[in-house]
Amino acid sequence: MIRTPIIITLPGFYDNETDAVCALADAGADIIHFRKPDAGEENLNLWLGAIPENYRDNLTIHYRIDLAEKYMLGGIHSKITDLKTFENPDLRKSTSCHSWEEVENAEGIADYVFLSPVFDSVSKEGYKSAFDHGFLKEKLNGINIRTKVVALGGIASDNIGTIKDIGFDGVAMIGSIWSVKENKIDIEKTTANYIKIMEEWQKKL
Repeated sequence: MIRTPIIITLPGFYDNETDAVCALADAGADIIHFRKPDAGEENLNLWLGAIPENYRDNLTIHYRIDLAEKYMLGGIHSKITDLKTFENPDLRKSTSCHSWEEVENAEGIADYVFLSPVFDSVSKEGYKSAFDHGFLKEKLNGINIRTKVVALGGIASDNIGTIKDIGFDGVAMIGSIWSVKENKIDIEKTTANYIKIMEEWQKKL
């Protein structure tokens, strides 16, 4: 079981985002995914360089194994074919799955996988739930797999009970956490959003 909900960054950059990330880590977020798919090299380095060293183990970066090692981050998120070749044993490894077959293919390679969308997405318009919950419950409770399966897509405080009942090992979220106004993150509200979901998740452990 993954003790605290996983956070994924918004795709853009925000004035006080690194401060927000540190505040979320202080609030209990053990794993925060740094995902900036359209970012240039300079912005990636500026962002990571602004994170104090004692918070970097909380970060999992998407696809950039070179930056994970340069900044001594905690994890790498990539395609399963790439994870097979990464040799750094100190990095936690994760990948994204959109079918149960992909979950099975990640067995023994990734430490955990995101399976999505479990519910209709909060952050991506038109990204609808793709799974029958009864099917997922049968799969997650019927076999013993080493790779943890994390629910992503539409996660909110009011459906945490459903996630636990289905049998997921963890939850991850984007849209239900971040509060942004005029390119600045409302750190107090964002942190409160996270704590509310974390408390619901840990109630069910």
